[in-house]
Amino acid sequence: MAAPPPAQQGLAQLYQLYRQVLRVHRTKLPGPLRSLGDSYVKGEVRRHLKGKTTPQQWREFQGQWAAYVSMLSGRADADEAHGSVRPLHDAEGALNEEQREQLQRLKDAALELGGEGRGGADGGSSGGGCGIATKP
Repeated sequence: MAAPPPAQQGLAQLYQLYRQVLRVHRTKLPGPLRSLGDSYVKGEVRRHLKGKTTPQQWREFQGQWAAYVSMLSGRADADEAHGSVRPLHDAEGALNEEQREQLQRLKDAALELGGEGRGGADGGSSGGGCGIATKP
């Protein structure tokens, strides 16, 4: 029997990955999160199948979902060490300077809000907002 065409091989790999995601959801996630996760991955796969996805986008898509399965399975550290998946936490490296500055402002605002909520005598926030718009 002849080997299937590359497009069919890619679909077979995608369906195998999809089944792996559903399987890890079934074993690792509680009911409500499992339902949410299953519907999310189903929608993502459908959008990529129906859209005009380039080969580079397919590789990225499959790599990220493989990393997700690895993370939920508890194999993430070992897989990263062997180079078999790209770390999920590497997203900050892909940001441009403006995006990094915005992320830092959001982090600062979150820390500021978290500190005010725990440190005040009344347990509430004394400020009128998160301070994102007022910082330079």
